[in-house]
Amino acid sequence: MNLNEYLPPRVAVVELSGLIGLRLNAREYTKLLASVGENPRIKAVVLDIDSPGGVAHASEDIYLAARRLGESRPLAAAIRGVGASGAYMVACAAERIFAIPSAMVGSIGVISARPMVEELLEKAGVRMTVSKSVRFKDMGSFFRPPTEEERAKEQAIVDAIHARFTEIVREGRPGLAPEQIDDLATGEIYLGTTAREKGLVDELGTLGEAVQWAAGRAGIDAKSIVMRPRRGLVQLMLQRGASGFIDEITASVVERLYMRSLGIPGY
Repeated sequence: MNLNEYLPPRVAVVELSGLIGLRLNAREYTKLLASVGENPRIKAVVLDIDSPGGVAHASEDIYLAARRLGESRPLAAAIRGVGASGAYMVACAAERIFAIPSAMVGSIGVISARPMVEELLEKAGVRMTVSKSVRFKDMGSFFRPPTEEERAKEQAIVDAIHARFTEIVREGRPGLAPEQIDDLATGEIYLGTTAREKGLVDELGTLGEAVQWAAGRAGIDAKSIVMRPRRGLVQLMLQRGASGFIDEITASVVERLYMRSLGIPGY
């Protein structure tokens, strides 16, 4: 027996906060969104977004899960802090996007970067030797400059991911003409007020107003329940520890360096 069938209906508020990738885990969120879609008590959903983006494929994974969820019930997005890059992509799954006036919205673009430590190692008297089976196996290495051929291949990947990003924005913002989206897809960040004027968001409003809208679309009372991925005891202890803030910064730096060392493009 599923007790959720007998509980009063609710709007699920799904929190997406932090970098999308190693910390804001795409697998956890796709499972969460799928479980929300299977819950008969949940009649509408609001994505509570405060994220600067992250890994490209992880962002699209969450976007696709959110879009599937939006096919079965009203789905809104509320940008209360930052809804940029991959986080804005996720917001595009929503039927209606809300943002507070001072929110940071947009940054439609792709970046792939990596540190070059060749000279630093040279000064330290360290030399790297590499054995590889094929010539592009260490294409993302930061121990040597990329060749022109490697630069061209990396740029082609970045361009293809950017094209996919703008395609998703076109799907999510049908009121914008393709040329308007091209003009907005420069990597620029907009304040919520400007984003509203340019059509990147639908309404200037709070999370509460987004819940009100979603509840109205579903025909239920505007009562919400916050839903987060399930975390183990060790994860919870680490999150709540005294060094949590330092851990958060360290995780962000490590995540970015890890992505770039693998040559993984990000938003």
